[in-house]
Amino acid sequence: MACPPPRALRDLQCGIASGRFAGTDPTTALSALGGTLLSLVALRLARPDLDGDEAASDMAAMVLRMLGLSADDAHEVTRRPLPGLD
Repeated sequence: MACPPPRALRDLQCGIASGRFAGTDPTTALSALGGTLLSLVALRLARPDLDGDEAASDMAAMVLRMLGLSADDAHEVTRRPLPGLD
C-alpha cells in the first residue's frame, strides 16, 4: 500500500494540475520551498529586529510568484487571515 504524498507535495501537485501553478516538477518545487523556509529561519535568527509576520508574508508572496501567480494574486493570498484563526 503506497503512502500518500506529504501535504506540501500534494498541494503542489494539485496547484500544477489545476493550472494555478506553473507546470514544473513538484518535487523540485518542494525542494525550492524547503530552501526558502530554511532561509527565512536563518534571516529571523540573524535579524531579530525584523517584523517576522511581514517577512514571512513577503517570502510567501515571492514563493507564490515563483510558482506562477501574478504579483497581485500572490499579495492577496498572503494577506488573507489564516484559516481557523479568526
